Amino acid sequence: MKIVVVGGTGALGAHAACYLKGKGHDITIASRKAPPKNTLMATLPFLQGDYVRRDFTPDRLRGFDAVVFAAGNDMRHLPTSENAEELLIRANVEGIPRFARAAREAGVKRMVQIGSAYPQATPELVKDSPYLRSRHLACEGARAEGQAGFDVISVNPSFMVGGVPGLPSYFLDPYFEWALGLVEAPLYAPPAAPTS
Repeated sequence: MKIVVVGGTGALGAHAACYLKGKGHDITIASRKAPPKNTLMATLPFLQGDYVRRDFTPDRLRGFDAVVFAAGNDMRHLPTSENAEELLIRANVEGIPRFARAAREAGVKRMVQIGSAYPQATPELVKDSPYLRSRHLACEGARAEGQAGFDVISVNPSFMVGGVPGLPSYFLDPYFEWALGLVEAPLYAPPAAPTS
């Protein structure tokens, strides 16, 4: 199967790309930046683009059988000059469904959109959190683009653990450094329950 992994240089996308390549699929990495040279992703075909800027048109996606969409914007992507809620709406609420529509128009047959479990785990927070609301609406919007011949599913992992050789883990590396005694971190614990 010919699959494009959008966000294929990030932790989830890179892991998905390596896994699918290992299963014998024809994988293309799509991202804003090229994969690091010392990774398996760097040996795969690369399609540069930014879905927020509408770089992925139906013409660019034509010929792929499936998409793994592992991109999405959060506070790490926010320029200091930009309003967070506006960015999240443009990137997640509008951009992800627009990408799904372009994939459908290109003749792609399947799309897996990787989102966030927070809207399912804490639905009471969605209304007041622009980030959680944007991830929830991105999943709903992507799935709404599905139709006969174009299947869309959202996968919303609660947590991710793992790594890809050669790719830094901004999430796990600090834990390893702490475990090895290379950095200090304050220890926190909930207060003890009162005793009578």
